[in-house]
Amino acid sequence: MKTRKQRKLSIRREKRRAIIRLLVVSNQEFFSVILVTYLLLLLLEEIKEGFVSNFLNLNIILGITLISGIITVFGGEGKKKEIEHFEKKDYMWIFALGALGAALIFYKTRSLGTLAYLISAISGILIVLLSVLILEEDSSNKDKRKNPSKEEFF
Repeated sequence: MKTRKQRKLSIRREKRRAIIRLLVVSNQEFFSVILVTYLLLLLLEEIKEGFVSNFLNLNIILGITLISGIITVFGGEGKKKEIEHFEKKDYMWIFALGALGAALIFYKTRSLGTLAYLISAISGILIVLLSVLILEEDSSNKDKRKNPSKEEFF
C-alpha cells in the first residue's frame, strides 16, 4: 500500500508528464507555423531582395525554426495521418506544386537563356515524379504492413 507521500509524488509526476506532453504538442503546432512562415519569408526575400531583410533578420527565425524542429523530432510521436488511397486532387496538387517549383527555378535561372528552360522543365518533372513515387511507395508499404506475405517473414 502506498503511503501518502508516495501518492503525492506520483500525482506530481503525472502532472509534470501532462505539462511536458502539452508543451510538446504545442511545440509541434508552433513548428508547423514557424516553418511555413520562414519558408514564405525566404521566398519573398529571394524574389525581391531587401523586401524582408530590411525589416527582419531571417537568421533569427531560422534559429527558432531549428530549435523548434529539434524539439519536435525528439519530443515524441507526432500526428500520423493515415491515408488509404490517393484521389485525383492529390495528384493535381503534386502537379501544381511541381509546376510552381519549375517556375521558381526558371525565375532564378532565367539569365542562362535557353538553358534555363531545360533546367526548369527537368526540375519540375523530377519534383512531380519523385513526389508521386514517394506517395505511392508509402501507401504500398502500409498495405504490406497490413497484409504481410510469407516471404517477408523468412
